[in-house]
Amino acid sequence: MRSKLFNIKIFENTFASFIIVAVLTIISTFLVSQYITNTQKLFDTFINATNYNNSLYVLGLFASVRIAQILLKQFQTYIEAKLQIVLSSNIQSVFFNNLNPKTITHIETPQFQNDLNTIRYGINNFTQLLLSIISAFQNAILIFIYFSILISQKWYLLLLLISYNLPKLFHEIKLTQFRMQYVENTSDTSRQREMYSEFFTRSEAQKEILIFSMKDYLFKKWSELTHLVNGLELEHKRKDIASSTLVSMVGPIGFMSVQWILLTDVFNKSISVGEYMSILTTIGMLEGSFISLVPFIGKLKNLKDMKFKFDTFFKKYLSETPLYGDYMENITSLNLIEIKKLSFKYPFNENYSLNNIDLNIKSGDVVVIVGDNGSGKSTFAKTILGLHEIQPGHIFFNNIDINRIERSSLYSCMSMVTQDYIKYPFPLLENITLNSEVNKKIDSEFITRFNYLLPKEVEETSNSLLGIDYQGSKQLSGGQWQRIAIARALYKNSSVLVLDEATSAMDPETESRLINDILEMRKKKITIIVTHRLNIVPYASKIIVMQNGKIVEHGTHTELINTKGKYFNMVSSQTNLMEEIDNGYRHVPGVI
Repeated sequence: MRSKLFNIKIFENTFASFIIVAVLTIISTFLVSQYITNTQKLFDTFINATNYNNSLYVLGLFASVRIAQILLKQFQTYIEAKLQIVLSSNIQSVFFNNLNPKTITHIETPQFQNDLNTIRYGINNFTQLLLSIISAFQNAILIFIYFSILISQKWYLLLLLISYNLPKLFHEIKLTQFRMQYVENTSDTSRQREMYSEFFTRSEAQKEILIFSMKDYLFKKWSELTHLVNGLELEHKRKDIASSTLVSMVGPIGFMSVQWILLTDVFNKSISVGEYMSILTTIGMLEGSFISLVPFIGKLKNLKDMKFKFDTFFKKYLSETPLYGDYMENITSLNLIEIKKLSFKYPFNENYSLNNIDLNIKSGDVVVIVGDNGSGKSTFAKTILGLHEIQPGHIFFNNIDINRIERSSLYSCMSMVTQDYIKYPFPLLENITLNSEVNKKIDSEFITRFNYLLPKEVEETSNSLLGIDYQGSKQLSGGQWQRIAIARALYKNSSVLVLDEATSAMDPETESRLINDILEMRKKKITIIVTHRLNIVPYASKIIVMQNGKIVEHGTHTELINTKGKYFNMVSSQTNLMEEIDNGYRHVPGVI
């Protein structure tokens, strides 16, 4: 499988910057060689003290090279910062473009969130790897130059340097893998702590924190998780530092050996003090370049594992492999839904949420699904929308198995309002149309028809963001947000509309008006309503009663009332409640 993330698009608008940095790198390496040469000349000139003017000349050259290095470094830092910004944006763009799941079955699991957390860590490492390519290139050139200088002066020192620096390389490769494993092992616990941290800052949570006086409880939960995460992190750091310290101890021993050899040569008059300083400077810079290169090599060695994790992630959650080969049907409208012996359970769950369901729905049907909490209503609605992975032979749209249909074309025929609809921080019309390019004619007709769904305090043409998250945004009530979600679903005007408790925050008068408008608008389309509020059911052409993931009753309102089963009991319960309210229970002492 070709990698989704590792492609040429991540380098868009970066080639010029890479070339500039590469040229600067070459110039910088030349200046480094001049710096080393001038260092030797400067010390020999000072020690010999034979020509004052020549000493000043060498000092001027030394200072000029150093100033040039600083100026080039600052310019290179700016170009590298620009590269970082562009590369980070490109990588996120490629990732988000490919993050295109066909269903939500495996997305709604803790495992997905843990895997996603690992992928984010991998993306950060990958970004850092790309950004360090230039630096690695520069260090590689410098190492080559330093190698050349040392070979021409004291070749055996090169062997000594390699012998005590190689352990750092092997250790860094092992450490990179160790850190990745730590992220994978602690992802779930870290996410829990972040969730509790968000409760303290999210405006939506403050109401319950205040009313239920639960700050101490939340703080205790957060503290326990923080203590656990900190303990794991400190243990990880302890092992990291302990192994790094052990490896680092080799360096001073090796360096002292080099110093002993060089000082012996100085006292034996084999080399001058200037040569001693030049070699020492070369060794110091060589070690610095090697130490800078080691993390890059570690990340590069880990690149294969990272690529495998990326590809596994996309294959596991975003697989595009069809069950029936390469050919997939595209549909533009829906007039028939057939469900045969459908059973479904969520990943990592032993119990089935839906059991052996049969149902046919055709154009013009208004299907109302009722049942107790946890009976499977919402899950059933999501399967009808095509949001879950279903085995072949159980759901058919227009007589075509769902697994033979291109999901994007199926979704183009669907619209919905779920209980957990999103409150987008967009202007009003964009919140409804989900498009910044507004079709004024269509929008005008839609707004005229459903103007009661729009908040009166926000003008239709307003560019103010909705919500409470940003400066100048317009705050709305829960009921107003729900109406906007309904308007969004109706605006799409799709073949199938699913309303899952979509009118729970709506007053009865507005709810009745909305249902009548929907039915008038969608006479030849499929409308599915999931609800607890049985005042809606008289509008239904078909009522489905669910219990424990099964359809226990189905029919019209009159048919189910005459059956005197589950539906009859539900209606009777709500009717008795309304009668109790109408009969004046407010007269009970203590009740207002």
